[in-house]
Amino acid sequence: MTKKILIIAGSDSCGGAGLQTDIKTASAHKVYSSAVVTCLTAQNTAGVYAIHNAPIPFLKKQLEVVLDDIKFEYERMKKQRDVDKSIKFQRKILSRSAVCWIE
Repeated sequence: MTKKILIIAGSDSCGGAGLQTDIKTASAHKVYSSAVVTCLTAQNTAGVYAIHNAPIPFLKKQLEVVLDDIKFEYERMKKQRDVDKSIKFQRKILSRSAVCWIE
């Protein structure tokens, strides 16, 4: 059976960081990835030019629907720019039985 990971992170429009790199890494290890997108960025290799944070109700809904549907063996959460948002997600994720690491 294929292992599954839930990645909670921001999107990097140039693909060099964020959830894009986590998905690439998981795929290389034959792990199925799902994602909760915390923010969108306008960035390239030279810098970050804009950040659009997902609204809290939308973050909650993403997390709720994916956790209702899929049982994850692993969960990964990148450090968030919004500390309150990060703490809320950590509490929700850490209450589950999957292996979780927060960076």
